[in-house]
Amino acid sequence: MRLYALTHSRKGEQPLFVSDCEKQICANSLVQVFVRNYNQAGLRNAPSHSGSRAFLNGLAHKGVNVRVLAALVRHQNTPTTQRYTELGEHQIRAAVEFA
Repeated sequence: MRLYALTHSRKGEQPLFVSDCEKQICANSLVQVFVRNYNQAGLRNAPSHSGSRAFLNGLAHKGVNVRVLAALVRHQNTPTTQRYTELGEHQIRAAVEFA
């Protein structure tokens, strides 16, 4: 994804992902692309939000604030974002050591 974003220039509010017809790809089509890629990687029945979950958890474990996480994935409510993240033992330990 990072490579795609770096190699595909955009102007203003143009969509990042476009079809062969140069039209914006709808969300469902993009989900199908991810499902196909997960299947090709041997991740059978992986939910389409697996990538979002991994992305958010990686940032959360690095201490990124949940409001920032919500903004990155365009969630309007932080409780929605919190459902994607998991609280790890190392985070609890770091909080105790921080105090």
